[in-house]
Amino acid sequence: MKKCTLLIIACLLAAISFAQTGTGTASTSTRSSNPSIEVAAIPDQTFTGSAITPEPVIKFGSLTLKKDTDYTLSYSNNINVGTATLTITGKGNYSDTKTVNFKIVPMSFGGKGSGAAVPKSTTGTTTPAN
Repeated sequence: MKKCTLLIIACLLAAISFAQTGTGTASTSTRSSNPSIEVAAIPDQTFTGSAITPEPVIKFGSLTLKKDTDYTLSYSNNINVGTATLTITGKGNYSDTKTVNFKIVPMSFGGKGSGAAVPKSTTGTTTPAN
């Protein structure tokens, strides 16, 4: 029993040493319970008729996090012109959740009377510009 306990302690100390040196791919951050995820600004996105899914840089302090390893992204209201929502949910060593908004702006078609088709809806129907 004593040898087993010493072996477990040695393994824990090695793991802590590994995490502190930052060697390899192990995450060195501890589980967080306060909202400290930082999200890079999302520039205005142009309407396309399809779901818009920007992937901004996500940081925890000075550490840049990795999508699908350290966090997941989910979107809502991200097809039509207006305000869309991005939710970042920490996973693994990160438990924070942060919601940010971004804008979807109309397409620019060169002005009135240009003859360009202007999208009427996301169903694919278009109408000529006046």
